[in-house]
Amino acid sequence: MILINPSSIFLRNYALHSLKYIYLLFSFLIYSNLVEAQSKEEVLAKEIFEEVNEYRLDKNKTELQWNEAISKIAQQHSQNMAQGKVKFSHAGFYNRSKMIQKSFPQKKTTAENVLFNPIDAVDAVDEWFDSPGHNKNMLGDFTHTGIGVAADRRGRYYITQIFIR
Repeated sequence: MILINPSSIFLRNYALHSLKYIYLLFSFLIYSNLVEAQSKEEVLAKEIFEEVNEYRLDKNKTELQWNEAISKIAQQHSQNMAQGKVKFSHAGFYNRSKMIQKSFPQKKTTAENVLFNPIDAVDAVDEWFDSPGHNKNMLGDFTHTGIGVAADRRGRYYITQIFIR
């Protein structure tokens, strides 16, 4: 005859269930922290994209299409500025334009806006609005755009938006 102690089965199942719960909770916390660390910049980039398109529509311009390849090139420039590899500037724009040309051989022209540490997406568009050259780019006859946002060690944002047609 085999004796089964119901309390020992209960304790073993409870312990296994508790370990699974702790593992899931721990995994979720790690994942959510990683996602949040990456997503602040991505969220800001998408918000700027939406604000620029809203501004363009208010001025009877067509909406820009988001392009991930252009965004990656813009992101690299923003990261280089945030890491101090290049000064806050349009330095290297010719090279970025040539890189885009490889992906978009039909492209006719490229323009770029850069910005340092806006409060939010509305502030970014407002600052570009106040600059004749940047404003011209936002309202230009462009079809596609990409935006890259990177933060430096102090949490200040460097933003690059590239426009093409």
